[in-house]
Amino acid sequence: MAKIALIAGKLEQVPVMHVFSRMASVHEIRIHAFLGSIPDSMRNCGFAFSLYEADPTRAGYMSGLEDQIADADLIVVAGPENLSSFQAMRSALKNNIHCHVISFDLVPQPFDDFVNIRAIRQDVLNRCQIIWTTGERSIEALTFEGYELQRIHNLPAIFDGESFPLDALRSNKFRDHVGISRDSFVVLFQDVLDHKGAAGELVKALHALRASGNPDFERLVVLFSGQREGSEPLKYMISDWRLSSHVRFLHQNSSEFTLDLLNGSDLVVGPCHGRSSEAHVLAAISSMVGARPLLNVSQTTGGWLDMPCLSVSEYTSLPLAKAIKNGLATSDSRLERRENFLKVISSADRQIDSQNFIDLIQRSTVKSASQSATAKDQYLEQQVATVESMGAGTSLDERLHAVEDLLLREPPPPLAARAHMFKGSALYAAGNYEAATDAYRAALLSMHGVPNGESSPQPRSLISSCYRGLGNVAAAVQSHQEALDLYRRALALEPQDSLTCAGIGNVYRRLRLYDESLHWLAKSALSTPGDESALTRFSQVLLECPEKPVAAKALIDVLQVVGEHPSLAKAMVSLDVRLD
Repeated sequence: MAKIALIAGKLEQVPVMHVFSRMASVHEIRIHAFLGSIPDSMRNCGFAFSLYEADPTRAGYMSGLEDQIADADLIVVAGPENLSSFQAMRSALKNNIHCHVISFDLVPQPFDDFVNIRAIRQDVLNRCQIIWTTGERSIEALTFEGYELQRIHNLPAIFDGESFPLDALRSNKFRDHVGISRDSFVVLFQDVLDHKGAAGELVKALHALRASGNPDFERLVVLFSGQREGSEPLKYMISDWRLSSHVRFLHQNSSEFTLDLLNGSDLVVGPCHGRSSEAHVLAAISSMVGARPLLNVSQTTGGWLDMPCLSVSEYTSLPLAKAIKNGLATSDSRLERRENFLKVISSADRQIDSQNFIDLIQRSTVKSASQSATAKDQYLEQQVATVESMGAGTSLDERLHAVEDLLLREPPPPLAARAHMFKGSALYAAGNYEAATDAYRAALLSMHGVPNGESSPQPRSLISSCYRGLGNVAAAVQSHQEALDLYRRALALEPQDSLTCAGIGNVYRRLRLYDESLHWLAKSALSTPGDESALTRFSQVLLECPEKPVAAKALIDVLQVVGEHPSLAKAMVSLDVRLD
């Protein structure tokens, strides 16, 4: 039995987790969400729940989430733009756990005004193994943004009907509690209570139905469930048109009694904003308890759920009035509506999609490699080598992301030091000297306390490279004495290192101390006789040196070791030096 952790950072993104209920009997599935965000419609789905307070030190994070999901076999985050998703993704990388993300976005780049949110979203989408989408439009948006199609899969709208039994007793009890007769036709509206939006259009539809003389109007009741803010103008509209006896307002958190609402309603008008699958989930649950969902054309075209429902061209008064009129005239029972829906979701095509989804989830929960310490070290060693092999053709961001992913897995000190060294070199080459300094120092800290760190050849070489990197940064910002001190610390560990000798020679060259510069650049060239770049640096200083006899002597000393070389030809002519 695998452990699957589902991370839901926003209230409206929690219901989509229903699709995992089919696997709750064979896997341990736990939903991790903020306090107060679990609707009662999820209580019968076989999930366990961990509810969190917000982390007081990190806004948007779940306090203590990392510890709770560290032993999961698979992590699935809902909403790549959530900080809790970013938090879970980093934990997945650290613990080498596969991570999937559910993306609800129907338009490309929806966070242009919030650079930090866009960066989080891109980071999560780039690093996850699989992106699950809620509909064809969501797939189209992601591919337009450049995400690889092979990582994108459509999340099947699979629901376990047994989790939502018909409950006439619950329906009657709710109607009695709210003060609605049992033979009333109840329309449930769940969204923002804005008199200028869909809620106001629904009130206009009620007015139109009454004005048309519809005989069934007297048994019509509308439940408005939504936020209190902005609802006063809507109430004034209802009062002015003498519709108060046909309307009830429920300002409480309706997620706590979703099934009561749906069991007590005949027609459900879902969320109208169209940015997520919330309306589709509400529609599916409505159908399973025998209510009839109402969706607009934009929600049913290219959306997540192809299902029996009433459809309107748009959420405006006349289409809504016509839909309610048709609903009033329909005589099919709740049981018949439920059975029709279950036939749709149990169709052959749906079963194939469901099985593909279950198979992908199953494969993702299987550990890909041995979890022994030896296997982990070998894997990390391979990852470090891969990072170090990234050439100039790889962007700086890609190199930094690769280092960060590696460091999140907490490699042993020598491997962490190599990763920090690579990061420092990349930042130094990009001219970000402050960040490069931090990376080199982090590499030295990683090596601090390593047994025999300065006596064993490989650790000694690594520490020497750190000091040389810091020397390069100091030299680049014209801190010549600091650079020389750092180079000499590096040289004390690796006395013949060509690059360190070259660094010292370059500092003296900037100070126009050519005698010392030639000494160190000659040493660099002789340490690696085949290194053309070392010979080129040496040749350039030979030509700059104003004391020709000093330059000639230095050139002769090098020629006696390396012989004539094209990189030295110009200096030989200028200084009239020949090998006899």
